[in-house]
Amino acid sequence: MLQTKECRRFVAACLVCVMPFVSACGQDKTSGAISGGRDVMRLPNTTTAGELSSEDTDRENILAVVTDIDTDNQLITLRVIGKKSVQLEYSGATDIRNDMDEIISMSQIIMGNVVYIDYDDSSKKLKNLKVSPDEWKIDASGIDTGIEGAYIMYKNEKYTYDDNLIVISDNARCKPEDIELIDKVTMYGRDKKIDSIIVTRGHGYLQLENTGFYEGGIIEVGSEVITGIEPDMRLLVPEGTFKLTVTKGKDTGSKEITIDRNSEQTVNLAEFQDEGQRYGNIGFAITPDDAALYIDKKRISDYSEMVEVTYGEHEIIVAKDGYKVYKKKINIDSVYTPLEIELEPSEETTTAAASESSSGESESSSKSETSTKQTTKSSKETTTQTTTSSLADIVKDILQ
Repeated sequence: MLQTKECRRFVAACLVCVMPFVSACGQDKTSGAISGGRDVMRLPNTTTAGELSSEDTDRENILAVVTDIDTDNQLITLRVIGKKSVQLEYSGATDIRNDMDEIISMSQIIMGNVVYIDYDDSSKKLKNLKVSPDEWKIDASGIDTGIEGAYIMYKNEKYTYDDNLIVISDNARCKPEDIELIDKVTMYGRDKKIDSIIVTRGHGYLQLENTGFYEGGIIEVGSEVITGIEPDMRLLVPEGTFKLTVTKGKDTGSKEITIDRNSEQTVNLAEFQDEGQRYGNIGFAITPDDAALYIDKKRISDYSEMVEVTYGEHEIIVAKDGYKVYKKKINIDSVYTPLEIELEPSEETTTAAASESSSGESESSSKSETSTKQTTKSSKETTTQTTTSSLADIVKDILQ
């Protein structure tokens, strides 16, 4: 009996202790008695929502390719591998290192470098940058970007690339197909995939003019280009300064030229000739257009196109039946010389024409029609004979 009473007392005491907690659990949260757990001590290493948001802006160990550096405004633009580009601010406090983990300045980072970066996404501030030690680096020339598909061939090895590939030439973005076999490049990549290409020596173009004398000879641009000379040819050559040499038989000439990247240099091969070798062109406009043309007593059968002659003095003769002979010496000292010639009717032709006119007007005079025709016929025959004889004498004189 005693034990029963003690048991009842124990149960009652327990109920007294439990009731406040039961009442608290059923209380309205808006009553202010409990503050949603904010007043409860947190367990170690737990993070509030605000702290999570702040930490979530950190981007660490991100692989990217440098696409632009603005040193004036201390901005760097990078293409995150597999993602979009991001522009970040940097300062003297930014930790910048090379692939050997040595501290360097931003001026030693070049466009096209593959790097690991840490940055704050909310403030867009760069914390750390390190040139990737994980990428292979190949200094190459003779890479072929012209094969089908997203591939590059180098030393019979096939390398792939995708839309994330960054190609830099002369501090500007370009396309893989802009790279020529003669270009020198530095490639960065992983396994058989290329992440970036930096063109370290590009190319330009060499346009040759007045090739006539040296056609069939050889042109050398340093030791890089050696080829035969063809009419008005255009050569693909490396950028840089070279000695240009042209040779044909015993004749040769040379000069120093500078080829700038993606630009064209023009060289006039006439510079390498003396006056007896250099060539110019004469453009003839002759009236009447069927007159005979002689240059230095040599008949030019077709002068509808330009006529090529050596530099120096030349004798020009133009003749035609019924016209005065044109004879003149001209000096050719330029690539092109236009020459307009209009022949004047000969005196015999003028006299014959006047005689015919006079005979026609006297038809109504006392002379008979038969006598007039006979006189006209005689006059024409004399003129033709005189003119023909004159032209024959001219040709005979020219050919002597």
